Amino acid sequence: MEETDWERKELERVQKIFYGFLGIIFLIVSGTLITGHFQRQYLKSNPRSIILTKEDPIDYRKIRTLLLPSENNYSTSINFNNDAELYFRCTESYPEVFLAPDRVMSNGRIRLKFDEGEVEYSAWNISNTKKALFSPDPKKFVSKVLTHKKLMISFTPYYANEEFSEFHLDDEKGIGTISFKDDLKTMKSYCF
Repeated sequence: MEETDWERKELERVQKIFYGFLGIIFLIVSGTLITGHFQRQYLKSNPRSIILTKEDPIDYRKIRTLLLPSENNYSTSINFNNDAELYFRCTESYPEVFLAPDRVMSNGRIRLKFDEGEVEYSAWNISNTKKALFSPDPKKFVSKVLTHKKLMISFTPYYANEEFSEFHLDDEKGIGTISFKDDLKTMKSYCF
């Protein structure tokens, strides 16, 4: 059975619509990936993070996040030297502080050392995905961060030895002379 002219034109029209639809999806996905890549590169090369604000699409709450990437990472395991980030998040007036290394955690036990002070032992809450550790007292933690210049955190990933990340709290790199502490003080006014 031979195709008629009308059937061929109808098939071509459907193909054009289908390929156009695929092209639009490709543009949206690639644009999102490229934008996300450049945001990650900016935050990685700029130790002074900015406060990112999003709105919860369900109940329109403002979610503000401040990211502090680690400066140095020390590993006692073979071939592991991943970055860790310290997040300060306010969902309306609810504060959260969490450590997000690029590893799966075995437990929530960490050690903290501010400047050259004493080592503090703490148990942070582990996330459901086991890729983040949440501070049990974020307000107290933020108050300590604001009074120190350097923070060392150790944590233990699955099937690995203890890992260490160093955070510089007084850097004034980035846009203008605004430091991380200035941004953290702004975050503190939101919920800490």
